[in-house]
Amino acid sequence: MPNVTFVLVSVGIALSLITAISLIIASLGRLNTDQIAISYNTISKKLGRTTQAAGLHLNTPGFRFIIFPSVFTSMEFDDISCLNHDGVSINLDATLQFQADPNNLYDIVVQFKDFEGYKRILYATGRAAVHDTCA
Repeated sequence: MPNVTFVLVSVGIALSLITAISLIIASLGRLNTDQIAISYNTISKKLGRTTQAAGLHLNTPGFRFIIFPSVFTSMEFDDISCLNHDGVSINLDATLQFQADPNNLYDIVVQFKDFEGYKRILYATGRAAVHDTCA
């Protein structure tokens, strides 16, 4: 009988360790040196307010990072044609560099959802600015 108790206790301890290790692994996330992020808990649907920089981060199980680059990103506008106020046709190639402000990353995520949404709005705004400059 003592042998059965030992086996049951050993199995219980092993299962507890496996569960604990699985939860820790599910709670870890890594960001590269050129990334910043806000954590989003996919289970409770809550968005974190703190911006996290490069490194290994421990969060709640079931989270994911909403990642933005921490470095400047270039956006190119090729072959933009416009008319100036004299009616002269102008062809432009322009490059815009931008970077998400880490202090405002929560507000950016609330407004634009992710980096792709942010980039899409910046592209439209940049293109409109180039057209306004041309005229």
